[in-house]
Amino acid sequence: MSKLASLFLLTSSLLVSCSAAASETALRPLRQTELLALVAGNALPENIVNEIRTRGVAFGLDDSFRTQLTTAGATPSVLAALSAAKAPAKVTPEDKPDPALLQHIAAAAKLMKDKHYDEAADELTDALKGNFERFEIGFVMGELLREQENWGQAAAVYSEVLRQDPNFPEAFLEQTLTREAKTLRTPGRAEEAVQVEQRLKALQPSAAVNPN
Repeated sequence: MSKLASLFLLTSSLLVSCSAAASETALRPLRQTELLALVAGNALPENIVNEIRTRGVAFGLDDSFRTQLTTAGATPSVLAALSAAKAPAKVTPEDKPDPALLQHIAAAAKLMKDKHYDEAADELTDALKGNFERFEIGFVMGELLREQENWGQAAAVYSEVLRQDPNFPEAFLEQTLTREAKTLRTPGRAEEAVQVEQRLKALQPSAAVNPN
């Protein structure tokens, strides 16, 4: 069994086994792990900026986290929005991330950009074994699968993230995009697939949310 297949099975089983605070109606401020996962998972920069501005952040930006965001591929617009966001007076214990998790996500993102997919899978596997935040890892895992055109597995991961946490940012858009790509990535439909992907990626931040 390949590393990616093993990671998919591990991610799926852990997502199913854990429970999220999906019943919460008010959107809480973004945590560091969520924001880094959005960047690593190739979420649209304008949508990340919108999340920062509408939800706020549950942390203060420091040089270490800025470096990790840059390593993961954060754009200047995302970094500017984060710099302008008001930090909380006090970071609650539940909003404090494990430093190792941030390192795993940032490292996996860089490896994905360099197309070292097996090594990226190793980073995410290590993060999962540490019992870290599984939705964030699942979102990054979805992008890792998408980059290798494993559309069915990627859609399954996004679906499970949404089932457990319907408010997870960007997951609905990525799930929709992946399902469309899976349908169209058949012989003779490559050009149509590219057009659909571009159209979905062009959605405005206000439309790129789960309507349910």
